[in-house]
Amino acid sequence: YWKSVKVGDFVRLYNGDQIPADIVILSSSDHDGACNIETKNLDGETNLKVRQALNGGRRVKHARDCEKTEFFIESEPPHQNLHNYSAAIRWQQRDENAPNGTPKDMVEPIGINNLLLRGCSLQNTEWVLGVVVYTGPETKIMLNSGETPTKRPALARAMNFQVIPNFTILFILCLVTGIVNGVSWASLGSWTFFEFGSYGGSPPVEGIVAFFAGLILFQNFVPISLYITLEIIRSVQALFIFYDLDMVYQRLNMACVPRTWNISDDVGQIEYIFSDKTGTLTQNAME
Repeated sequence: YWKSVKVGDFVRLYNGDQIPADIVILSSSDHDGACNIETKNLDGETNLKVRQALNGGRRVKHARDCEKTEFFIESEPPHQNLHNYSAAIRWQQRDENAPNGTPKDMVEPIGINNLLLRGCSLQNTEWVLGVVVYTGPETKIMLNSGETPTKRPALARAMNFQVIPNFTILFILCLVTGIVNGVSWASLGSWTFFEFGSYGGSPPVEGIVAFFAGLILFQNFVPISLYITLEIIRSVQALFIFYDLDMVYQRLNMACVPRTWNISDDVGQIEYIFSDKTGTLTQNAME
């Protein structure tokens, strides 16, 4: 499972597998250490790209090799750039002619051509062995994926802005009502024929009660029913679009299905249409 992959794990991928994390290539089935990946989930390109294994890791091909090898990777912090990566792998290597001698400190740079990004897939390569450097939200594809913006019609955006003065007027009216009621209750010589609630009340309490009473009485300043009416109108417009015979696809006898009702009122306000050369406004029938 992808959730079980952690930084520092050795991962073996086979042809057609989806890459679960950002992985540095140690070795591959190719004798030159090359592998092919498909990056259409990242950049939309369908052509295969070549990635190269590290020179110092091509001897690591089996599980027993992973148990014996010792190295560490100095990697840069995660960032969103899909075309740039900088790191280095360090290990100690003994001379084959002098196995008991002092090992040498070896270092090899790691670039974007040595990195398999999450979201890609391995193609035309039997297997690849690598070590995980980024997982989960630290992978480049996750850093580049933001929240999907919500589409709201222009009329709704204008209404939401224009309702703010209504709320302001409503708040002022309720505040004035509460203040006047509290002051009248506290003043001496008030009108004896006007009963200010129950006996034993205090001016602050009477003012707060009057504020919320005014909120109920003056609530019509906020056009709540207007939003409900607009939703009903959009629903009726969606039905008209669905039953419109001029919008039926004759070849498949398929009606137009409005999947987003909230932007139907923006159709009449379109000023510009951007389209590609073929396949959008034409039938794209090559005969």
